[in-house]
Amino acid sequence: MRRFFVGSIALAALCSGPALAAELPLKAAPLLFDWTGWYLGGNGGYSEGRSHGDNHAIATAGTTNTFSTRYRGWFGSVEGGYNLQTSDGKVYGLEFRTDFGRECGRTTNDLPDTTDIVYRRSCFDPFLFGPHIGVLTDANHMLWYLTGGLAVGEVQASATASPIAASASANKWDAGWFIGVGIERMIDSHWSWKVEYDYVRLAGGKTGAFSPALVGGTAGIGIGGQSNDNVITVGINYHFTTH
Repeated sequence: MRRFFVGSIALAALCSGPALAAELPLKAAPLLFDWTGWYLGGNGGYSEGRSHGDNHAIATAGTTNTFSTRYRGWFGSVEGGYNLQTSDGKVYGLEFRTDFGRECGRTTNDLPDTTDIVYRRSCFDPFLFGPHIGVLTDANHMLWYLTGGLAVGEVQASATASPIAASASANKWDAGWFIGVGIERMIDSHWSWKVEYDYVRLAGGKTGAFSPALVGGTAGIGIGGQSNDNVITVGINYHFTTH
């Protein structure tokens, strides 16, 4: 009898097990993050690059010496854009970024065919606009992306000559291009952090004359054929319509 009683209890437990399990609430699967929507954010970063140029003495058959000015420094930036996520786990976006905190550098050169020394200062200030494309991992919370597009900025060159107190400047807004790579990860349903590297290149091509004229006639400085920048940024974005 005891064996029959124990066996009946075991059989009842075995039969009722699936029914009890069916009544228990199932654990919800983690939601996949959707990146579609507008966003706005800010960055801090560090950059290092070079601006190429020349010193030339126009009155002496255009004698010229060329050089490059290295600049580096910390800066901040503001960015914003729109993302579109597809069903196959890709994200296509369009973004703008503008930097503040002008990057500048200094160099010292001789002015050809004169006894003067030129103390030159060059600055670089880009604005970036272009598309990006990326793939998602980790339940859509991590985005790995490539970016590139249009770079527009002002390249500046200013100089003073010694021992004669003369100065010159050459400023030019110009267009170029940039290319970059980055990662971005969601913190919650709206906030994300990101790290990005960009290579930026702008053209040059403008000359400024010294005033008053230096010994030997008119002389000047120029912004040369290119200015480039290597930029690393760390930032945070707020996504308005994602979930």
